[in-house]
Amino acid sequence: MAQRIYLVTGSSRGIGLGLVRELVSRGHRVVATCRNPDSASELEKLLADNGQPKPVACDVTSDESVDECFKKVCTALHFLS
Repeated sequence: MAQRIYLVTGSSRGIGLGLVRELVSRGHRVVATCRNPDSASELEKLLADNGQPKPVACDVTSDESVDECFKKVCTALHFLS
């Protein structure tokens, strides 16, 4: 199966974190977002241990945050491809 790149929002805990864990275990590349990456130590460790990019801040209730996230994700995708 070809490696795919997934964007997962809300990935610091719960279903989002579980989804990131599953995708990484299947060999996919993951761009993970959450409101506060600085407090997402479990997510950050999971990504670092598996050669994934650092989590990106994104608060979907803020247009400014989503715009900034978009820019960072585009940069991350450039490096992943």
